[in-house]
Amino acid sequence: MQAVKLLRVLLFAGAALANAAIASDHPITGTGEFVGHGRQCDGRLRVNAKTIEWRTPFASCGKRPYAVIERDLQAAKPSIVFQLKGRACGFGIISLHWDPEYPDYWIAKGYRNLEAYKSNSTDFLGCSLEKQGK
Repeated sequence: MQAVKLLRVLLFAGAALANAAIASDHPITGTGEFVGHGRQCDGRLRVNAKTIEWRTPFASCGKRPYAVIERDLQAAKPSIVFQLKGRACGFGIISLHWDPEYPDYWIAKGYRNLEAYKSNSTDFLGCSLEKQGK
């Protein structure tokens, strides 16, 4: 079982380096559907190979193309950061972090722009999301 998981991670890393579409089951590939609950986080984050969408009661960001601007899959707590393209919405940057101590949940943060993300601004929407279709 561990060998299968390791193989999935290695396959994903190779595909990422080649800028190929991401299709692995590794949790931080960034693709999939994530569900949030609670007053500010009730909604869905959907990430496909070419588009991202995050809808919550406080921000609605319809399907947008994106670029991956940061990716660290080898870290103890892997992460990926998306910069949204096209028409402005509630977010310019969406980061997704996975903590192996809480394997069912991901921390998603939506920042207004790249400067807010880079400066670690406190003006962001942060949600704990559960990946669907595990």
